[in-house]
Amino acid sequence: MGLVAAAIVAMWPRADRNDQPGESSSARPPLAGGPARISRVPRDGPATSAGPANETAAGTTRTNDLAAAAERAVAAPQALRRDEIITAFHLWGRVEPEAAFAAAVRIADGIGRDLALQSVFSGWARENPAALANTALAFPEGAEKDAALTKAIRAWMIADPQRAGDWVFAHTATLAIAERVFRDENR
Repeated sequence: MGLVAAAIVAMWPRADRNDQPGESSSARPPLAGGPARISRVPRDGPATSAGPANETAAGTTRTNDLAAAAERAVAAPQALRRDEIITAFHLWGRVEPEAAFAAAVRIADGIGRDLALQSVFSGWARENPAALANTALAFPEGAEKDAALTKAIRAWMIADPQRAGDWVFAHTATLAIAERVFRDENR
């Protein structure tokens, strides 16, 4: 299991904590402490590049901006909260999916957590469906794993059907999800 997958499994709420969708859990810290901060240059690099120090600073600034937007979304007034969470976490999931995922799983409010996770999965699938699919294999069985795999397989089948099909057949546990994606897409 890769480092990211191991970290995800360690952060994921466990069934023995009696977490239920839609319920807050004291075992899972709220996002208020702030999402994970990572220093990484975005895939397409900073707008200006005058050397490694500036690249790291630009990547950190972008990460902090995305994390701050996610924090504001979670704290938004109820009337705006849903749309703010979807927008902030979808964008963050496209740019830095691991950090966005780590922040989403720490949201104490079940509805906000579910919205954030779905948005991260959508953004991640749009940018790198193969990475999402491989990471999702390490998730505990349940709705989030199915959602991540569904979004990844759907996006991957559109972008590169041959490799997506090869991956699904190599990971037979995903066959039922792939079949459901095919059925839903061919209505």
